[in-house]
Amino acid sequence: VHTTFPDLDFDSEEKRADAHRTRLRALKSAFSASEKGLVDSELGCEHLFSGTTAICVWVHGAECYCANVGDSRAVLGRVVVGGTGREKVKAVDLSYDQKPTRPDEKKRVRSAGGRIARWRRNLGPLRVWVPRDWIPGLAMTRSIGDTVLTEYGVIPVPEVSLMRLASTDLFLVLASDGVWEFMSSQDAVDFVSKYIKSSPDTQPGEVADALVREAVRRWRRNDVVVDDTTAVVVFLQNLAEKWG
Repeated sequence: VHTTFPDLDFDSEEKRADAHRTRLRALKSAFSASEKGLVDSELGCEHLFSGTTAICVWVHGAECYCANVGDSRAVLGRVVVGGTGREKVKAVDLSYDQKPTRPDEKKRVRSAGGRIARWRRNLGPLRVWVPRDWIPGLAMTRSIGDTVLTEYGVIPVPEVSLMRLASTDLFLVLASDGVWEFMSSQDAVDFVSKYIKSSPDTQPGEVADALVREAVRRWRRNDVVVDDTTAVVVFLQNLAEKWG
């Protein structure tokens, strides 16, 4: 990762477009290969009713690609100038949660024959079920695994976004759905920014640990269980130098 985010030289826009298409194919192939590895009979993995969300970010020069399957999320922390003229760190979503509440994802799954409903019609969030039974009740519309729903539209094909980075972009947060249950993207960016400012020499792993602890604390304050809470924090700049 480069702090100045240099542009990459291309002889023409056609070559730049070809490079984008190649990277897009590489990301989609990686997700597909992951699911194929799960269903390999020699491994003996239970994949019909087991699966995972997955998200990755690939920084290539000034270009930031994000590939997402499921309801994990990637967020960029970007410095902007507010109405008062003061700088603040704004959350910029790089992914869009793939849940049954999303109109486009709901339409896609239903077009494939999947059924979207709450448990017994009125309990809990919207989930994906096979057409004629209350199984498996998946709370996301894409997955690596959960192959009982593959023919009904739950696929491992990622949505891929592309954003050009600038000198105002400070850090990335990638986290599983448990982190986002009681934290918005801006909540997470505010927490990370405050933590780094209070301890400028901190390392990304320490910040990620603190973010997970905060997410778990909010779970315990609001519920009797704690969902999976995993986070990765990536510094795009020397923040100790910026905020030290």
